[in-house]
Amino acid sequence: MAKEPKSMVGYQYNPSQPFWKTLSAWAETPVPSMKMLLAWNLLVIACFIVLCEVLPRYYEDAKDAKLHFDSTSKLAFRIYQLWFPFIAFISGFYNQQAYKRWWHMRNSLRVIMGGGIVTAMFLAAEVKSANVRREMCRYIAQAQSIIAWTFRTFHADKDGDGDSDPLDIGLKNPVTGQYCKDWAEYCQCMQDRGIATAEERAILEKAQAPFHLSYEWCLMLLSDAKVRGHVVNPVSACGLIQHQISEQRGHATSVLMHLSTPTPFPYFFLFRFITLTTVLFAPLAIAGISHKGIPTYPMEVIGTMVTTFWAGSMWLLGQDMSDPFGNGVCDFDIVGELQKAEKLMAQQLALWDDHPHIPSLYSPPSCDVVSPQQVAITYGPAVEHWQTVTNPVGFDMFNSYYSSAGGGLAM
Repeated sequence: MAKEPKSMVGYQYNPSQPFWKTLSAWAETPVPSMKMLLAWNLLVIACFIVLCEVLPRYYEDAKDAKLHFDSTSKLAFRIYQLWFPFIAFISGFYNQQAYKRWWHMRNSLRVIMGGGIVTAMFLAAEVKSANVRREMCRYIAQAQSIIAWTFRTFHADKDGDGDSDPLDIGLKNPVTGQYCKDWAEYCQCMQDRGIATAEERAILEKAQAPFHLSYEWCLMLLSDAKVRGHVVNPVSACGLIQHQISEQRGHATSVLMHLSTPTPFPYFFLFRFITLTTVLFAPLAIAGISHKGIPTYPMEVIGTMVTTFWAGSMWLLGQDMSDPFGNGVCDFDIVGELQKAEKLMAQQLALWDDHPHIPSLYSPPSCDVVSPQQVAITYGPAVEHWQTVTNPVGFDMFNSYYSSAGGGLAM
C-alpha cells in the first residue's frame, strides 16, 4: 500500500524559543539525508584507527601500510586545501541564488492567495448584485485551485514525462476521498466542490492555460456587470479589480517560469561533484594532519562531522529551496493557503450579504450629514458580525454559494 504523503507544514522556528528545544526538530534538518556520508566518515576513521594503531602492534608488515596510509592522507589533505575555498564560495553563491528564487516564489504565492481575498473585498463593496459577486469569487477560487494543481504537478513530475504520482501531488477529491490522478479527475473534483460547472469543466480539461481562462471569465463577468450598471463606481472599482487580477495572473506565470527553468545541469553537476569529493576526502585529510603520534581521534571525528554537515547541508538546502512546492521542510503549505483564501473570501461575501446597508468603499464620505452616533448605530452590527464570522467547521459557507453538491475542501 502506498504511503500517505507527510504534511507540508514543517518545523517553524521561533526566535524566542531556547536553542536546546530546537534540537528536538533535528529530523527537519538535512542530517537524516546525510546518513551515508556520515557513515562514510565514521568508517574511514575506524579504518584509520585499525590500520595505524591496532595492526602495527601485532604485525610487522602493517608498519609499511601505515606509512603508505600517511602519504595518502597527505595527498588528500592537499586536495582538501585546494578545493575547500572553492566549495565554500560556490556553495554560498548557489544557496544565495536558491534563496532569492525561493523568496520570489514565496512573495508570488502571497500575491496570488492574498490578492484573491483583496479582490473579494472590492467585489463585495462595489458590485451591487450578490449573484455577480458570488460568481466572480467562484472564478477566483477556481483559478487558485488550478494554480495549486499546476504548482504541485510541476514538483511531482520530476522526470518531465508528464506522469506524476498522485500521492506526490497530494490533492484529494472531497467526494470520493481519493487522490486525484490526473488533470481530468481534478477538473471533476472542482465540479464536485461547486467551483466549476459541467461546461466549464469540459473546457478546462482541454485548455492549455486553464487558470488564465478562469481569470478571463472573471474579467468578462466584471465587464458585463459594468455595462449592466451593477458596479457602484465603474471607473475606480473596475480599475482596481482588474489590477488585482492581472497581478495574480502575472505572479502565477512568473512562478511557472521559475519552475520550468531549473538550475542548469552542468552547474549543478559540478557543484555536486565537488561537494561529494570534498566530503569524501575530508576524513582522510583531517585524520592525516591530526595524528602526530598522540591519539586525537575524538577531534578527528568532530572535524570530519562538521565538514560533512556543512558542505552536505548547504548542497541539500539549495536543492530543496529550488522546488518549494513539495512536501519538504522548505516547502510552502499551498493547500493550507488555498483553504485560508477560500475561507476569508467566504467571510467577505457573508459580511456584505448580511449587511447590505454598508456603503461603498469608494463612495463619498457622509460624515457631514450623519452624526457620530448614527455612524456607530449603522456600523456596530456589522463590526460585531465580522468578529463572530469564523466558520470553524470548514468551508460550508463558501461552498453554499457555489453548489449544494460540494463538500468542504479536502486536500
